Amino acid sequence: TPPSLAVDLPTGPALPLDAMAFTSRDGNLWNVAVVQQDGSGLRQLTQERANKPRLPALSPNRQTVAYTMEIGEGGIGGWELWATDTNGDVNVQLATGLAADARATWSPDGTRLAYVTEKSGAADLWVLDLVTESTTQLTHTDLTEADPAWSPDGTRIAFSQQVEGNLDIYTLAVDDPSAEPVRLTEDPAGDADPAWHPVDGSLAFARDFGGGNREVFRMNGDGGGEQQLTDSPVAEEDPAWHPDGGFIAFESNRDAPAGVDDEYEVYVMLADGSDVRRVTQHTGFDAHPAWG
Repeated sequence: TPPSLAVDLPTGPALPLDAMAFTSRDGNLWNVAVVQQDGSGLRQLTQERANKPRLPALSPNRQTVAYTMEIGEGGIGGWELWATDTNGDVNVQLATGLAADARATWSPDGTRLAYVTEKSGAADLWVLDLVTESTTQLTHTDLTEADPAWSPDGTRIAFSQQVEGNLDIYTLAVDDPSAEPVRLTEDPAGDADPAWHPVDGSLAFARDFGGGNREVFRMNGDGGGEQQLTDSPVAEEDPAWHPDGGFIAFESNRDAPAGVDDEYEVYVMLADGSDVRRVTQHTGFDAHPAWG
């Protein structure tokens, strides 16, 4: 049993395992929504107009959805970390000063959130402890870190880091500040969006080949055994595992009209990349699936 939280998180009924949160945009209006794997049960959790909620992260107990909020046009008011319950009734601010488009990740016991902030001068990983309300800096580089994902056993965080113009995926021991990050990918293409399999410790991620072509891959937890799961000339990215590890949700613009680059939908496929099915059916921008 995790310790009691000092932060009063908004909680609602636990979402069923087939329900995922995602970002939905109509024009310049951004919100966080929930949908079932088969496309049913679509509903909006946030109702923002001046600000722009996006990039949800579903808590381990599936009762709270953390999300990133862009404050004001072009982020002139900064970026913040917020949370809402699964009914969207209560919203609370958890942290300020996030890096632009930085998605948070929950520890497996739901007592901590890792996120990216530039308050140290560079985009570094920090952890918010919901029990003590304290923050801890995990990385101390002048490089750009992004896309944190907490491992199911709670020991590591996977993230992307840009070194000499190339984006690769690393892991870091969460509770050993002296440990050096372990590099998992060294491909000339850019690797980002790591997502841990909930059972076997493997990672799904997105590889950017340039020219708008991004594909979903899978690899072992040590970086070996790479497998390409999607294969199309468009952008397929932001993978998220179903809680039982049998499916992967991702975003793609494969069905966008020719010449339209900013219309995305959420899709789901089996863990081997087969049986791809479209989840969302709205003309606009549906992306950033989060399954918890």
